[in-house]
Amino acid sequence: MSAPKVSVVVTCFNYGPYLRDAVESVLRNGFDDLEVLIMDDGSTDDSLAIARRLEAEDPRVTAITQENAGQPAIPRNRGIERARGEYVIALDADDRLGAGQIAGCVAALDADPAAGMAFPQILQEFGARAMRHEYAPLSVSRLAHANCLPCSTMFRRRAWADAGGYNLNVAGYEDWDFWVGIAEAGWTGARADGAVFEYRMKDGGLYDRVKATDQQLKAKVVLNRPGMYSDETLAWAQGVLDGDPAALAVPNAPSVVPEFPRGDRPLSLATDRAQRADWYVDDLDLEGPWPDRSLAGALATVERLGFTRITCDGRQVGTKRGSDPRTFPVPFFSAGTPDAVRVHALADATETLLLAGALRTSAPLDGARTAAYCGTTVEALGAAVALVEEGLRAPGPVPADQARAVADTATIIRAQHLAAGDVPAAARADAVLHAARRAGLEEARSTVVLAFADELAAEPSLLEAYAEHVAPGDDITLAIVADDTAALLRTISELGLEDESPDMLAIPAVPVAVDAVLSRRPHGDTPRLDESSLPQWRQVAAPVS
Repeated sequence: MSAPKVSVVVTCFNYGPYLRDAVESVLRNGFDDLEVLIMDDGSTDDSLAIARRLEAEDPRVTAITQENAGQPAIPRNRGIERARGEYVIALDADDRLGAGQIAGCVAALDADPAAGMAFPQILQEFGARAMRHEYAPLSVSRLAHANCLPCSTMFRRRAWADAGGYNLNVAGYEDWDFWVGIAEAGWTGARADGAVFEYRMKDGGLYDRVKATDQQLKAKVVLNRPGMYSDETLAWAQGVLDGDPAALAVPNAPSVVPEFPRGDRPLSLATDRAQRADWYVDDLDLEGPWPDRSLAGALATVERLGFTRITCDGRQVGTKRGSDPRTFPVPFFSAGTPDAVRVHALADATETLLLAGALRTSAPLDGARTAAYCGTTVEALGAAVALVEEGLRAPGPVPADQARAVADTATIIRAQHLAAGDVPAAARADAVLHAARRAGLEEARSTVVLAFADELAAEPSLLEAYAEHVAPGDDITLAIVADDTAALLRTISELGLEDESPDMLAIPAVPVAVDAVLSRRPHGDTPRLDESSLPQWRQVAAPVS
């Protein structure tokens, strides 16, 4: 039997009156690829009997019992150990999942591989009190200092393992401690917009019982997850547990870890997250974009500018401890990187930053300047922006007649996101840009060579030379702009290329981007191929594997 996508672990201790309601909220949630593990924690009421009936009624339900552990962390961890799903939700038996919560959280995790957890947008209280709250998009820094996620947040089993599961020394705050542990392990979080979690309000719950030990529990959360906190916060937490009067006298808001300014000390670096450091990097020999600064000096500048991630060769190579992801738009370099590579990368980054700055005012795109840059009207620019925004929500083909405007606009929006350090948003804009560049070429192979039917008819030796150097199985398409496909077919027939010809595609207009042009006429900066240059170019064109 194949593993389900989602496992829902329902923990229950003497919640018999609520258990069926909780489990049925999962089964009727509109997502069928799941299993439900009911973990009965030694209940003395009829909870286990109800769990057994639910198991008999639906093959997706499994009832498991154990001796009472006295806290939910133990049955949760045991249930997750038994779970087979890629994604997990831990649900208390007195709560309910709102309609669509599972599908919404699954979609959020599927869309963002860096997200270790996904949470609903809305918390709907019911029972003794009925209120509705909205969760803000996740800030890792805010999460470290105050619990801002619901207990039914979905998480990856990998993230659970990376965090070491639910800790047992923070009963009542085990959810918060766990979310901070996932963040400490390097994962981010995603909000499932529109999803709702239903939380039962009642008097005398576990949270009410832990208020008296709030300060000690917060201190344990800090010391459990030291990678998320400053040395000053760690010293406060240890002082609280040691009974230090100065630590205990720090102003104390319930469920909030106090923040302390960082002392004046040199920035510390490490390659291992098990070591305490301000920044974790893949390689201590990395070099920043400023040739006269040490790695620590370069990272200090990045941090002062408000960025928390650095890249090298297009991949993330460094993170600030306990921070929200905001990627520095200028690359770092491996030691010994050739000067030519550095110059090219820095030129690209400079263009991105200048483009982002020049075409916006305080926040949105400046319509007039952007339209002038794209060589279009403000009205046409508005239509292109709408197409780009649609592509950001749901990537797909771009209409060929709008491709150039969409590509120009996507380039600008990508630059804005990169300048802001929002790499996921920049990647989505880059996907729209790629789709625009491939508009009209959806059936083409990876490498595209442009040609013109009228020129091939007048100069058939061009097509003949191309066929000599490009085989039918090569990962290359000759995209031919043709008003009259009949004339093009006659040229192909006269050269005897009908049966064993390279891959060719007739297109109605010049696309936004190609790799080369088969022509005797210049075409801007695009490499031009003819009888003399084809052999050299063909040496670097990749064949189909």
